[in-house]
Amino acid sequence: MELVRSHDLTIFVVTETRIQGEAAKRVISSLPFAGRSIVDPIGFSGELWMLWKLNAFILDIIKKDEQEIQAMVKVRHSNFSWLFSGIYASPKFSKRLFLSNNLIEVSDRLNLPWLLAGDFNEILRPIDKIGGRNINWNRAKFYNNCMDHYNLIDLGFSGPRHTWSNHREDGSLILIRIDRA
Repeated sequence: MELVRSHDLTIFVVTETRIQGEAAKRVISSLPFAGRSIVDPIGFSGELWMLWKLNAFILDIIKKDEQEIQAMVKVRHSNFSWLFSGIYASPKFSKRLFLSNNLIEVSDRLNLPWLLAGDFNEILRPIDKIGGRNINWNRAKFYNNCMDHYNLIDLGFSGPRHTWSNHREDGSLILIRIDRA
């Protein structure tokens, strides 16, 4: 609620909430978003919420599955429309390939401004990771090639560079930037 209040959010994507069922419904109902599209978790893995304020946008959900919610967004009181994809990419690279193919299909079919945001579970550059094993250059190259194919630009960030941590303090701390827009 503090994020929504302090940033005056009109569209809010939440990934990996680690809550489900009635508890998830209570949290969603407590937020000031009448529009909602939910992808339920598989066990405690995944989960994706796209929430929006109805007075700001008309959202038409085009597709949703365990890794994405794609919506056509029309700004109320204007003719401006754009595509928004809320992403929770699987930690498994083989499953992320399915997501990549879905996104290629969309980008080849639609000619609209497009925002992708969420947890991509992959890094782009070595600076995106501190600690742990070396980065997998083939996977990083694949991710970079996908961004090139879609003509995407990383919007950057404010706040901490790294969006995931293993929270270890015994000298094996790992920090990674896997969330992007």
